[in-house]
Amino acid sequence: MKKIINIFMTVVMLFGMFVIPASAASDYSYWGDKTSGVSISGYNGSSAKLVISAKIDGAKVVGIESLKSSDGKANTKLTSITIPASVEKITSTAFDGMSALKEIKVEKGNKKFKSVDGVLYKCYDDSDIWCVYRVPEGMSGKVKLGKIELNLLYTNKSTFLSCTKVTEYSGSAKDGCLVIDGVVYSGVNSLRLVAFPGARSGVFRFPESYVNANGDTVTVHIDAVAVDDESFSSNTRNITAFEMPKEKKSDDYTTYHTTVDGVLFSSFNGDYRLVAYPGAKADSSYTIPSKVTYIYNSVFNKCAKLTKLTFPKTMAGDVIPMIKDCPKLKTISLPTTMKEKNVLAQGFYNLPKLTSLTFPKNIYDARLSEIQDCPKLKTIKIPKSLTINQWVLDQVKTNIPMASIVKF
Repeated sequence: MKKIINIFMTVVMLFGMFVIPASAASDYSYWGDKTSGVSISGYNGSSAKLVISAKIDGAKVVGIESLKSSDGKANTKLTSITIPASVEKITSTAFDGMSALKEIKVEKGNKKFKSVDGVLYKCYDDSDIWCVYRVPEGMSGKVKLGKIELNLLYTNKSTFLSCTKVTEYSGSAKDGCLVIDGVVYSGVNSLRLVAFPGARSGVFRFPESYVNANGDTVTVHIDAVAVDDESFSSNTRNITAFEMPKEKKSDDYTTYHTTVDGVLFSSFNGDYRLVAYPGAKADSSYTIPSKVTYIYNSVFNKCAKLTKLTFPKTMAGDVIPMIKDCPKLKTISLPTTMKEKNVLAQGFYNLPKLTSLTFPKNIYDARLSEIQDCPKLKTIKIPKSLTINQWVLDQVKTNIPMASIVKF
């Protein structure tokens, strides 16, 4: 009887070792060859816990570009991913949209990436310095971080994208991660906001001072939030207002930040910039101040209560920012004209209530192909001077079939 039990336990242990096998080659889309290795460009498997194969069809896996399915959709069922030791490059957007992903693991022996407590780190500049590269979107609660490198964040703006379940971050200034009240900053006297916990709600007040590792109280100057970074706006969807302790200006800097009616602005060398709009702001209508000269691209992202957004009739700059994921936004009044030439629109995404759009007279590129998931949009008005090629027209017909283009 004892012998039978031992055999049974051995079988159980053997099967237990292979509960999560490396995914089959047929589950992947990839490109490359056996000489230089292959990069994964898609994943069509159904596993919740994915162990990426070290080899596909006999070729070493050296890169991960995307793990989206063949229809371009992000995998929302994956909870764990294990990266093989052979991988040398992972694109910044490889894990975008994986809302259930709680951990990213890396096999031992990988010289470019490693994992600590489920967070992905990258070797910076082929040195012995390991920096935070990606926090999984499905992580929740308190998340501990190691070193933050701004230069790496500039090239990888998805590092903290859609971390909506994180209540607070923790870290050590000695380890290169400055955390004040659960929010990650970079700098000493001049602070740049790096990562915001997505589960934070209510009013967010920027710090006026903090106690450093030596126990000294440091008075700070808020240099900037994560500039043009969608990860910041995607994690402030529950914030009702931003507040500054007072209008702060440093002798060493020409930038200062201020808040007006809960909206964050900055002044830089005479420019007045709209930096951040709180996603849970109670007002249903918002008019952008006429003195605004620049709007950061992801300001109006996930604004849950906004129904009407009005731009100044004449506006400085040459870019209309991206407007995305605003479920109640019905009316967008764009500028009649903009002061700069060659005006570019950055796109309109997932605006289910939007009914019409009228572009400025001097629009150069309306990016009509980047108007997506706007099922009630019926009229798009563009100036007669704007030429639209057939490919764009086909995209419009596919993306927003109810819409018609009218020239004025």
